Amino acid sequence: MKPYGLKNYQQQSAYWRKMQQRNPTALGNALTMLKPQTAAVLRLHYIEGKPIKEIGSIIGKSNSTVRNHHNRGIFLVFQYLEYQQVFSSV
Repeated sequence: MKPYGLKNYQQQSAYWRKMQQRNPTALGNALTMLKPQTAAVLRLHYIEGKPIKEIGSIIGKSNSTVRNHHNRGIFLVFQYLEYQQVFSSV
């Protein structure tokens, strides 16, 4: 399930970049609410720019597990930001 009608990784990345620019504190707070491995996947993908395949080898998990962490994490981050009424201003 993709959050809030974001159909692909490019759209998710665009929203992530906007949030980094507009309210990095809220984004950081949202990451602290996640399980450590899920937060690590999002940090590696969006902050360090690592592709999913590379993240899998870094954390020792399969690509499908990394994708699951990504999808769950991005959904929870956007849900948290919407709850904080940060996401709606993007």
